[in-house]
Amino acid sequence: MAKRFVRITLATKCRLLFGVAAIVIIGSTLIAPVLYTETLADEAVLLAGREVTRLYFHEWMRAHAERQPAERVSDLFTARVDPAPPLDAPLRRIRLHLLSDPGQLPVEARLAAKAFHRDPAQPMVQLPNFDNDSTRKVFRAIRAVDACLACHERDPQARDLTRGQLVGLIEAELPADASPRNRVIRRGVILIGGFVALLLALMTFYFVIQRLILSPVGQLKAVADRVAEGDLTTRSEVRTGDEFEQLGDSFNEMLHAVQQSQHQLRTANRALDLKLNELTESNVALFEANRLKGEFLANISHELRTPLNSIIGFAELLSESDDARIKRYGGNILTPARMLLRMINDLLDLARVEASNVKLTVTRVSPSDICETLVSLVTPQAEKKNLRLTLEVDGTPPIIRTDAGKVQQILYNLLDNAIKFTPAGGSVTVRATFDADADAIVIDVTDTGPGISEADQPHIFEKFYQADASTTRAHGGVGLGLAIARDLATILGGTLTLRSTPSEGTTFTLTLPPQIPAPEGRRAPEAAGDRLETGG
Repeated sequence: MAKRFVRITLATKCRLLFGVAAIVIIGSTLIAPVLYTETLADEAVLLAGREVTRLYFHEWMRAHAERQPAERVSDLFTARVDPAPPLDAPLRRIRLHLLSDPGQLPVEARLAAKAFHRDPAQPMVQLPNFDNDSTRKVFRAIRAVDACLACHERDPQARDLTRGQLVGLIEAELPADASPRNRVIRRGVILIGGFVALLLALMTFYFVIQRLILSPVGQLKAVADRVAEGDLTTRSEVRTGDEFEQLGDSFNEMLHAVQQSQHQLRTANRALDLKLNELTESNVALFEANRLKGEFLANISHELRTPLNSIIGFAELLSESDDARIKRYGGNILTPARMLLRMINDLLDLARVEASNVKLTVTRVSPSDICETLVSLVTPQAEKKNLRLTLEVDGTPPIIRTDAGKVQQILYNLLDNAIKFTPAGGSVTVRATFDADADAIVIDVTDTGPGISEADQPHIFEKFYQADASTTRAHGGVGLGLAIARDLATILGGTLTLRSTPSEGTTFTLTLPPQIPAPEGRRAPEAAGDRLETGG
């Protein structure tokens, strides 16, 4: 954008533009009067010359008709130039038909004779006086008529005249009204009149602009400046009865609307402050309740696990009895007891995760060994349901530094769910690979179960969420396994994602980095040593 070096106010712009426009317009309009007055001056000279030469011609004709003395008449007829005309004006008569050499004539007379020869109907010719700028010369044509021919038959030199022939000129030398001095005076008067008109126009324009435009604009600018300083109570007082007043009224309406908006905004801010205070208090109470809930879950889980472990221990002893009836009773006790123990463990893990009280033991972990150990662990469950359990390891995944126990817990939850929800005759596949592009270990657990609907997939990792209530009744569980698995994956610096197609199966993908990243503001967990954890 071009840099503006000079700021010109609206008043200065209006005055400059109108001044230039007025000068151009008045100057243009004065050209016509100047030219017209000079034309009138030329016409006045021509008219005076016409009258003077006409009077001179009639005076000469009268003297001829009254038979003036022969010597005078002879002088008038024979003199080629009359030095003393009968009128006061400097007049003379030039007899062309008696001249043997037209070059003897003055320049003006020769030009006039040529003009009369070109246009026989032209009676008068006006020419400048080349010897004196203050006078002009007017020529009247004298042409032969019947009376002239009858009279001049006695003159041997004039017997060859023909009717209409140019026989002479009457020259009148008159003051030139268009002389330089008169011309300057005329133009000066016109220029003075134009200057006075321009001055009056500028004064009128100044009053109109100042009163009707600049004054309302100045008032509106003053109001805008006060508003910019924060005074919203100011109002426009422009009362011109035109668009400026309408603009001022619109400005006032805008200020009123801004005031109302600010009042509403202040009211909303006060209400928001109250809500924020209430929300803060609620958050504090919620945090405290969450803390108490975590402590309660941890305590109750611990208190429940102690007697439950005893029950499971005695149930295992009963299930090893040789008495079939006692063995059946022991199995009936052992199965729900183990399910209850798993729920209690899940609640305890949830409490620890929510309380950020998860302790990590970082060791060198072999992903392939962990997968192999877990597959061996759940193989009896898979065989019991007639499922095909497969382990696929792509090459030799590199050793990573992570918490082996947490990785086993995540994978065990995934494998347990896959076996639990896959119908008999299906398959469960564990695949471990290394993604060089992402520099991460990727472990997929794929089943051929019923899959998860698209509506349930966004919520499947939520706490206590179960896709199908009938599943809970058939397989047990409270919907915490996947939520805990995802939280543990996040703690380990990895991710747990889902791909599922209804009626075809589900794939859970666990991605783990080579090393657990340090939480923001804290150091990374230190390794427990260089021992290699292989699971189990």
